[in-house]
Amino acid sequence: RGANPDNTPNQLLATLLALKQHGLWRALLLASAGLLAWPHQEAIARRITDTWPRSYLLADEVGLGKTIETGLVLRELLLSGRAETALLLVPASVLIQWQEELAEKFLLEVPRLDGGELVSADGSRKRLGAGANPWRAAPVLLASSHLTRRRDQRARLLDGESWDLVFVDEAHHARRRGANPDNTPNQLLATLLALKQHGLWRALLLASAPPVAVPQADAERPLHRSRARRRCGPGSESRPRAGAGPTHHPLPP
Repeated sequence: RGANPDNTPNQLLATLLALKQHGLWRALLLASAGLLAWPHQEAIARRITDTWPRSYLLADEVGLGKTIETGLVLRELLLSGRAETALLLVPASVLIQWQEELAEKFLLEVPRLDGGELVSADGSRKRLGAGANPWRAAPVLLASSHLTRRRDQRARLLDGESWDLVFVDEAHHARRRGANPDNTPNQLLATLLALKQHGLWRALLLASAPPVAVPQADAERPLHRSRARRRCGPGSESRPRAGAGPTHHPLPP
């Protein structure tokens, strides 16, 4: 009520505060999402958020739900206020799919970077001003991981405030050339190492192919991470919530 933070909260806010005080905040977040996650997905998301801001590598088999787990983590961190900024780097081929999934399954409206414009999930576009840094154009931003590989983008990517969370999908593409761990990193790995060197994330979340499918030299030691283990679950990434609208095919890992 009013602009003073000491004013008496309205009934809705008082209810939300009471739920949080009694440890029911996570149940509210799950219940208000547009899907029913499998128990193993909830368990992984809970471990990541309970140990925030520790960094993790999600490296489960295809179809076990890395996309769902990431969405659950992002939703809880943003709505609980523990994270306010995030950079989500995904392959260009699934950029729009990621945006649609975040909007439809997690009710998160995250703009994507498209050239000199921010594009919303509904297709509306906002042109960035001359001289604006596109990487800081929105608190939470979806962008192509391919774009970060361009040397002309790296200076702008490194110029600005840090993000609370940096997420990289298909992170196994960040690797060194050849089998020697001292070999030159490719452009994506070089970008991640530069982000780390400049302290531009509080936590890093990587989604990757299973380690058995990735050469040992690609397991980059400077990128601190911890694998979140879990038991195997159903092949479907999520269960649709009744009345939540149509579901979509799972994204590639």
